[in-house]
Amino acid sequence: MLRRFFSVVCFAILGLIACAPKPGAAAASVEAKGVATVGAAGLGKARDDAIADAMRKAVESAVGSLVASQTMIENYQLLSDKIYTQSSGYVTSHEVVEEHQSGNLYWVTIRAEVSSDKVEGDLAHIGVLSAQKELPRVAVLIGEQSIGFYGWDVYWTDIATTESTVMEALQEKGFQIIDTAELKRTVDRPIAEAAYGGDLSAERRLAASLGPRFGADLVIVGKAVAKDAGSILGSQLRSVQANVVVRAVRPDTGEVLGIAQAHAAKAHADSASGGAAALGEAGKQAAAELAQEIATKWAQEIAGTTLVTLSVVGADFARYNELQASLAKDYRGVKTVMDRGYADGRGSLEIRLAGSLSDLLGELDGKELKGSRITVVERTQNSAVLKL
Repeated sequence: MLRRFFSVVCFAILGLIACAPKPGAAAASVEAKGVATVGAAGLGKARDDAIADAMRKAVESAVGSLVASQTMIENYQLLSDKIYTQSSGYVTSHEVVEEHQSGNLYWVTIRAEVSSDKVEGDLAHIGVLSAQKELPRVAVLIGEQSIGFYGWDVYWTDIATTESTVMEALQEKGFQIIDTAELKRTVDRPIAEAAYGGDLSAERRLAASLGPRFGADLVIVGKAVAKDAGSILGSQLRSVQANVVVRAVRPDTGEVLGIAQAHAAKAHADSASGGAAALGEAGKQAAAELAQEIATKWAQEIAGTTLVTLSVVGADFARYNELQASLAKDYRGVKTVMDRGYADGRGSLEIRLAGSLSDLLGELDGKELKGSRITVVERTQNSAVLKL
């Protein structure tokens, strides 16, 4: 009888050992949202598709935590083919924590366990961990109204809590951040304040004014507000709520590349300190969400493109601007055109080109532009010098 008892105990212990997680088998817990269209196949199919979409986004989030965001840019297609399409293979378990239908869309939120070790191993195998690619230069202006500071005077004299948090979070992801203090010294304040208030026309004008002046590829505009919601159960602690909404806008087209919003609450004896803490937390959440959206959209835009530099000499400012506009609208394969500066008849343009630089230069050489003829005077693999 005793021997049988010990046998049962041994089998139980062996079972526990077998079921225990393997040492070093790391898993990341990720919450992700998915969406699918409700079609003729019905709600069941839409729900399954939405869960699959959420699982893919959970894996994308895990990839983003393992590598700098810029590595996702040039390798977007590779990641899509080798990692994202195999999302179910990285998700060890998941549960649906919320789901609802809105019109013809079915939304789900899942909490997934993603195998970090497997993701990291496959990223290393396909060479993505060592890949590098520049992310856009970003200008950040987030109008902040914290507790006790609901006017704009204090905001314009310092970098606000939310701006500082968002810039730090984006910088950690590999984004290039333009000096916000310099932006505030030169920006058109009435336009900026209108943009903070939700005026989309003002938002586009603000982005358009900052792009050429500071070489910004994207302008992040938003608003952050902290409010005291009152005491907690009659105690001396105050419940402080913060809401942050940010949008990433392209200066050249006004296109919105991403939108993020976040809410945070803090309990604090001092409402002003609680407000700053809540704004910081909400800003960090919004920055993480926005960074993922920007990286994904940027990668989709420039997949299969090459960054080339066109140096322009002998052009007055009017002809330089005309060339920039013509490149953006008249030439196939030109995805983006960014002005990197102009002075004394010389300028520099960076172009995202899908196709051959030789073909583009062949089209440009000899073209008439405002009474001048474009001449290609020099070229390398990814750059050229144009004379007007």
